[in-house]
Amino acid sequence: MTMAEERFRLPAKEFKGPPLHPHLYPGERPASSYVLSHDDGVPTVFQLFDVNLGRLEAALVAGTGKTLDEFLVSKGRAPVEERLVSLAYGSNVNPMQLVNRKFGALQTKTGLPDIDVVAIKGFTENYAVVFMPYIPEYGSVPATIMPSPGKVETWILLLDDEQLKRMNDTEGLNIGSYRMGVQPFTHEGLTLPAYGYLGGKSGVFLDPTTSTPVRFAGRNYTSITDDFVPIDSTGSDLPESTELEMMILVNTLQKKFSGMELFEWAKKAFVLTQSGKERSAWVNSFLRDFHSRPVEFPGTEFVDNPYETESLKRLKDVA
Repeated sequence: MTMAEERFRLPAKEFKGPPLHPHLYPGERPASSYVLSHDDGVPTVFQLFDVNLGRLEAALVAGTGKTLDEFLVSKGRAPVEERLVSLAYGSNVNPMQLVNRKFGALQTKTGLPDIDVVAIKGFTENYAVVFMPYIPEYGSVPATIMPSPGKVETWILLLDDEQLKRMNDTEGLNIGSYRMGVQPFTHEGLTLPAYGYLGGKSGVFLDPTTSTPVRFAGRNYTSITDDFVPIDSTGSDLPESTELEMMILVNTLQKKFSGMELFEWAKKAFVLTQSGKERSAWVNSFLRDFHSRPVEFPGTEFVDNPYETESLKRLKDVA
């Protein structure tokens, strides 16, 4: 492999993020569209070139000499037109989050984890990515989207049926953490509908001094190149904060209220003891009761049963 090919074909482990690094939420992500797959059994990120929403099957996969469909079919995986379109805006864009927490539990016919995912970078207008009043077991303060002036960086993940069902599980659709609704996604002037995970019963976090939602700050992370960037949001008038700043703020609120440190366990590892899980449940109740509000999504079409994937539209139905 040439040095140029290596530049656009990297092991997924190079992209730090949750659950192993909760303070780096939403995690490092490639600067442009990619396909995640195995390379000799190693989870690998392959950059995509010539990406067009109208002909995604013809995008070129770095270092392979194949189009995207040729690449997927050679792996025994579903072509792009048969895949479901899932909107991503937080850690679901981080390759290691997809490998570790999302799809590592699924297996292909070859026995390898079912991590073959296509990720296309774009944006969604009239929305911002903001913090939730919720701490999952791996210790980050996660994201949701809400209506807001401006536009925000979003991605679509092209998933097969089992991957979408697994994503539904990890997003907590069955317990109301999120709801699935149809949201617009735009890439280079072309827009298509995507199934997004929208705020559920937890609502959004409210800044204790302004009582307004807080959006993710657009700052760079230290990484192996200068290309890996966090969520980018422009035009919103909401206050912003970095993940680490939000963790400190939430910890301060929690400690002031109860005298207990919240993030000591999260700084060490994401595997919690039973007492740690009980504490996180208590903290989430505290955040929802005192520092949150629900969000409305006017005009949004919600999906009644997101697990009935045969009734959902595929890329060929919307592109």
